[in-house]
Amino acid sequence: MGAFDFFNVQIDISSIDLSTFGAPFVTAPNDLPVFQFTLFDNPSGANTTGGGAVLDQTTLTGTRSARDTFDWTTGLFGLSTAGNSNGNVTLQIDLLAGGYAAFDNLTITAADTPPPPPAVPLPATGWLLLAALGALGLRKPSSRHT
Repeated sequence: MGAFDFFNVQIDISSIDLSTFGAPFVTAPNDLPVFQFTLFDNPSGANTTGGGAVLDQTTLTGTRSARDTFDWTTGLFGLSTAGNSNGNVTLQIDLLAGGYAAFDNLTITAADTPPPPPAVPLPATGWLLLAALGALGLRKPSSRHT
């Protein structure tokens, strides 16, 4: 991590229930996967879990997926490294709720800025409205002489 200000994380999470192996594991409609990400200072630089002070923390909640199906939710967030003692940190990932869950595509980068917020796509109706407004703006006013 070094002297960077943020520990940026991108991850996909999903609840998952099975039809075998003693299932069901996700039994209630509100059994959503809730993961907690905690960034700890690691002053010794050793392989430890949660030994130093908590630098930053966030949670990510997914959706409930159908049985035997992954329904991925992508999280993108930055954890502040402010207060770390020597550039060494430890990231701890905990599943707080949701029964049985999975994560995949974990990408971690150190950066001077947090990741930008995700872009919100404009729905098709929004594009139609913009096109209609543009067409009205291009229409020439009629010249009526009296």
